[in-house]
Amino acid sequence: MENGGATTQGMWFNYSPGPGGDSLDLLPAQGRLKQYAVPHDGGCSSFAGPLNLGPDNNIWYGWGESCQFSVHSDMLANMTPLGASTLFPVYDARSGPAGVAFAPDGTVWFADPGANKIGKLY
Repeated sequence: MENGGATTQGMWFNYSPGPGGDSLDLLPAQGRLKQYAVPHDGGCSSFAGPLNLGPDNNIWYGWGESCQFSVHSDMLANMTPLGASTLFPVYDARSGPAGVAFAPDGTVWFADPGANKIGKLY
C-alpha cells in the first residue's frame, strides 16, 4: 500500500495541498471523502511519507515538517481508522524514515535514508 491503497475502510491516500501541510484521506466504498490532518508541530507545514497498512489496521508513515529555513523528518507516525494520530520519535535528528514494514511479531521496521540505516521501532 505504498502512497495509498485499499483497506477494509476504503481507499487511503495522502494529499499535499501546499502550505499548511498534508492530509491523509479516506474514500470509503460507500460515503463521502474523509480528510484527516497530518499532525504538525508549531507553525510549520507537515508532510506524510508513503502510506503503509499495519497489522494493527492503522496507517503508518514517515512524518516530517518544513519550516521557513529547515526541513526535518525524524519521526514515524500512525493514524487509526478513526483519525487519531501518534508520533514516534526516531533515534537521530538526521533521520528521514520512509518505507515501513512489519515483522510477523508486529515489530515495526523502517528505511531511514536520511541516516543511511534500517531502523526498528520498539
